[in-house]
Amino acid sequence: MATDVKGDRAFYDRIQSIVHDASINTGLALGSQLGLFKAITQLKQPFTPEDLAKASDCKTLYIRQWLLLLTASDIIEMVDSEAKTFRLAPERFAALTSQLSAVQHSSPYVAFYSSKVPELTKVFQTDGPKSVSDWGYMTELWQKGRKTVFETILKPIIRQIPGLEEKLEVGARVLDMGCNRGVLCYLIADFYPKCVITGADPDKDAIEAAWKDVQTSGSKINFEVQNAMKLPEDWSNQFDYVITVNALHHFEDAAKGMGEIFRVLKPLGWFSGIEFNIDADVSRMVKQKGSVAHYCFELLMKGKHAPSDEFDHKMEGDHHHGDGGHHHGDEGHHHGDGGHHHHHHGPTDFQRMTKAIEDGGFKDVKKLEIPQVEFMEEIHLHAQKL
Repeated sequence: MATDVKGDRAFYDRIQSIVHDASINTGLALGSQLGLFKAITQLKQPFTPEDLAKASDCKTLYIRQWLLLLTASDIIEMVDSEAKTFRLAPERFAALTSQLSAVQHSSPYVAFYSSKVPELTKVFQTDGPKSVSDWGYMTELWQKGRKTVFETILKPIIRQIPGLEEKLEVGARVLDMGCNRGVLCYLIADFYPKCVITGADPDKDAIEAAWKDVQTSGSKINFEVQNAMKLPEDWSNQFDYVITVNALHHFEDAAKGMGEIFRVLKPLGWFSGIEFNIDADVSRMVKQKGSVAHYCFELLMKGKHAPSDEFDHKMEGDHHHGDGGHHHGDEGHHHGDGGHHHHHHGPTDFQRMTKAIEDGGFKDVKKLEIPQVEFMEEIHLHAQKL
C-alpha cells in the first residue's frame, strides 16, 4: 500500500519536536529547582551570566551554558553576539515563576520521570523487578515545595469544608490513607501542629522511608502499613478527618475501602478525596487535559499499589484461593475459580468515584473546585459521616 508521504513527514516532524522539547525541559527543570527564573526577575535587564551566577549562588560556567540552552529554546534572548548579556522579557516572568505554572510545578517531575527510564526498562522485562524502587528525589521535590503546595492547593481545599480548619487548628485526629512517604502528613503537621496524624499505606518500603524521614524532621506523625480494604478494628470512630490523594482509584475495591474509611471516621467526621479528573472511558480519557501526565505517573507507579503480603495473608481466611492463588495484573487480582474478582483500578471518573463513596456509607457527596495546576486537572470529592 502506498504511504501518504505528507502524513508521514508531519508525524516525523512531530516526533522530532517532542524529543527536542524534552531537552528544553532539562533547562526548565534546572531553572525551577535552582530558582534561576526568580533570580532573573530581580536582576536589571539585560544581565550577564556573572550577574545571575552571583544572584543564584551558582557556577558561572554552568549558568552560561544554561542561558545558551534557554536561548536556543527561544525562552531567553541573547542581547549581543558574544553571549555576554541576556534578557528575559518581563511579560514572560509569570509563565516561568508562578507557583502553579507548568515550569514550577510540573517540569521537575517530568525530568524525574525521564531519569527513571533505565530502571523502568528493567521493570518492564518479565524477569525484572516488580516496580521502580527509588523515589527519593520525588519526595525531595515535594518536601522542598510543601509550603507552596499547602498555600496554593491544600489550604483552599481545607477551607472548602465548613468547620474543618477550625477543628484542625485546635487539634484533630487525621488519617492520610495511601500516604506513600507521608508528604501530606508533613504538610498538615507543619501548619496544624496540634493535630494527631496517622499516615497509612500498604507499601512497606514507603512506610519504612516515611519513618526515616519523620525521625530526622522531628514531626509527631505515626506511620503504619495498612490496606484500606481492612483497617484495624480499634480504629472505628477514631478520626475527625480522613483524606486520600490520588489513592482512591488504586483501591482494589473502592466501595469496600470507602466503607472502611466511613467506619474509622467519627460521627460528623469529614472525608476528602483528591483525584485526577480521569474519564473511565479510555477513548475519551486519552484526549483529556492532563492525560499524558497521568499515564506517565501511573507507568512509574505500576506494581506499587498491590496489596501487601501481610494483607494477602489476612485475606486468606476470608476468601478461597484456587491453585492459581493471587494474580496481580493490569486489570486486577483474581482469586481462584470460586473466589472474587476485584478491579485493580477502581472507579476513575466522577460518577463512579461518587458511587463508590456513597456505597461506602456516605450521603450527599460534593464535587468541589480546587486550584488547578497546568497539565494536571484534579477534583475534590467531599463527604461527611452523618
